[in-house]
Amino acid sequence: TYWATQFQSVRQEFLSANPGKSEESAVSSKEIEQGYIESLSSAYSWAASGGKSGASFARTSDDRFVIKCISRTELQMFLDCAPAYFEYLSKAFFHGL
Repeated sequence: TYWATQFQSVRQEFLSANPGKSEESAVSSKEIEQGYIESLSSAYSWAASGGKSGASFARTSDDRFVIKCISRTELQMFLDCAPAYFEYLSKAFFHGL
C-alpha cells in the first residue's frame, strides 16, 4: 500500500467533517475506517464517461466512493507527484489555504 498513513489522514479529515454538527457527534477514527472498509467491500462496475485513459471504474454500492483502476504509468506518475500532492492537501485541510 502506497502512502497509507497519508491517505488515512486524508480520510480522517475529510470523512469526519460534519458541518453544523457538534464535536460530541464527531465520528471516531475507528468508525471512519470501518465505514471506509465496508464501503469498499461492495462495489460494482461503473461506466464513467469523458475520461481519456479508457480506465475501468467502479462505484461503491453506497455511492460514497469511486474507484479507478490505473495503469503502471499512472501509478508511477502519482508516486512521483505524491509528496507535492500531500503537501497541497495538508495546506488545504490543516492551514486553510
